[in-house]
Amino acid sequence: MALPGPRCLLESAPLWQRAPTRDAAGRACIDFMLMIPRIGRHSAASRQAMVLQLHDSLTPFASNLVLVDFNQRLGLIWISLKPVPGIARVVMAAVQQAIPEAKLVASQCHPDPAASSRRQRLLGQDRGLGRRMAGLIWGKR
Repeated sequence: MALPGPRCLLESAPLWQRAPTRDAAGRACIDFMLMIPRIGRHSAASRQAMVLQLHDSLTPFASNLVLVDFNQRLGLIWISLKPVPGIARVVMAAVQQAIPEAKLVASQCHPDPAASSRRQRLLGQDRGLGRRMAGLIWGKR
């Protein structure tokens, strides 16, 4: 699969309609989401530069990408990958190196496998998840 051009990263159809849950072989995809806090304060040129940096950082992984979505309005980057062991950490590190302000929000693959209590909270075992996610997305605490 070829990596889409930078303009394709800006599609605006709802993510639930575009995000695949399985690859072509029927295996579950690996997904993670990164957030860029206060992206609204960046100029249009700066946001376009981020799109190009994201595209360049993902080019080496084009054969493993299933979906890349960059919602500039919310400052969220959603990446779905083919199920290759360890690929999520490598791709996440590449994106964070290209866009240092990008922070991991949700993942099926944590950078720290020993963080089980944090993993449980992120997976919805905590009642305050909705408030924390809204705080992360909208910058409110």
